[in-house]
Amino acid sequence: MFTTDAGDTVTAGTTDAGTTTGTDVTRTTARTDTVTTVPAHRVDVVAPVGAGDAFAAGFLSATLRGLPVRDRIRHGHLMAAAALTVPGDLAAPPSRSHADRLAALDDDAWGRLRLGPGWTGAADQEVRTP
Repeated sequence: MFTTDAGDTVTAGTTDAGTTTGTDVTRTTARTDTVTTVPAHRVDVVAPVGAGDAFAAGFLSATLRGLPVRDRIRHGHLMAAAALTVPGDLAAPPSRSHADRLAALDDDAWGRLRLGPGWTGAADQEVRTP
């Protein structure tokens, strides 16, 4: 079961439970009592609509692909960023290879990641550091 900030619940499997806090995501696996927290990257928000649903879609897609927990959460963050960086809530997602490459960043690079409008289609615009 997966729960978003808005209180939406999606079944992801009988051993999965997760919550979002807006800046971090924690996923608990009941079977092993493992808690994984992944900070969200910075996003230049255009419209604050649809992020929870997009996060759930990215997380579930990565779960179905059998990706590690950290990468599942990161894929959720990336899909949420796609929704947040366009007007309304309908954004073209990044390609799978683009999302996989970003999800595989080391923790330092992930922490510096900043996504803004157009990032899903322009690999050279995706990472900005303050």
